[in-house]
Amino acid sequence: MDLKQACVMVVDDQASMRILIAGNLRRLGVGHVHAFADGASALQAVASTRPDVILTDVQMQPMDGVHLVRALRTLPDLQLAATRVVFVSGDNSDTLRQQADALDVLGFVDKPPSPAALADMLTRVLG
Repeated sequence: MDLKQACVMVVDDQASMRILIAGNLRRLGVGHVHAFADGASALQAVASTRPDVILTDVQMQPMDGVHLVRALRTLPDLQLAATRVVFVSGDNSDTLRQQADALDVLGFVDKPPSPAALADMLTRVLG
């Protein structure tokens, strides 16, 4: 997929992290970047933004990244329910990795993500 055509949703409760990730995505050439402060607001916007991939933090309030993906996977729109998701987190514990696998999360990017890490992830996920 051409990054100019890609739509990426960034979900993180830390404004500085949202700005960092969104800015790096734009510098990489991603054409459409949408940023949200928590899983609940992202879930409300997923139908209107129709992202190709969601990059989400795990630990947020009121809806964390795991609950966001669980809710996403149950949407009646099967295309939205199958949206590609990557966790952006410092937590890569076995428990979280098992949850991620069960929810068909495609991988992890460590916080704070470098431009190279984001580029590698986009290449792998959007191929």
